[in-house]
Amino acid sequence: MAKLEEQDNIDHYLTTFEKLAAACEWPKEDWAIHLIPLLTGKARSAFIAMDPENNMDFDKLKEAILKKYEINAETYRAQFRALETNQDETPRELYIRLKDLFCKWVKYDSSSKEALMETMVLEQYLRVLYPEVRTWVKERTPSTAAEAATLVENFVAAHKGSKRYRYAGVLDRQPWGKSDGAGRGRGSGALPSYTPHTLHTPPRNTPPPPQSSVKPQGVSCFNCGREGHKSPACPLRKPKHTFVLCAQP
Repeated sequence: MAKLEEQDNIDHYLTTFEKLAAACEWPKEDWAIHLIPLLTGKARSAFIAMDPENNMDFDKLKEAILKKYEINAETYRAQFRALETNQDETPRELYIRLKDLFCKWVKYDSSSKEALMETMVLEQYLRVLYPEVRTWVKERTPSTAAEAATLVENFVAAHKGSKRYRYAGVLDRQPWGKSDGAGRGRGSGALPSYTPHTLHTPPRNTPPPPQSSVKPQGVSCFNCGREGHKSPACPLRKPKHTFVLCAQP
């Protein structure tokens, strides 16, 4: 196998190496010894920076290399969601690539449906958070949506009284908890109150629907006899005169 080059896709390179090692029936404990001489650039830097006690462990070596390239579960999730077919790709190849990305994303081989459900719920929960809150929560790597919810509660409690935060895409909803009554929850500030009706309330700054210019059918004016308007709106209707009587004492 050729040495790693700068233009190589590191994920594909490591996958190719694993398949080659399995085909050659190398013992798993020897994989790192075969891989290390092939490493260059950032991958070799990752190996050099490893704890000497772990640098012969292939799984930990692979983890260190991917981390150096900033490849993680989020990378695989994004690739899985944005997957596009290649022009020369067969249906079977597409299936294998899609399954591989999914397994790397959720680290799912034989996990239960509950584990998969937690992964999907967590992804959706993080998606609807305000970006600053989402980043803060993801830095703490929650494994379930319940853990993420606890982190958000802690975040909101810590920022109470200073700055409020909202869910992503919420432009004008009630803040998390009680409203201050002065409209200060607007903008990039407050989280909405955690109630179903506010989660789906359209923003108030949505422009009103355009009014139809079509005249109502079957409406006749009693004043001029023409159709399309009523007597109070008749253009020929004379304005009423108002008289004010003044009396001298």
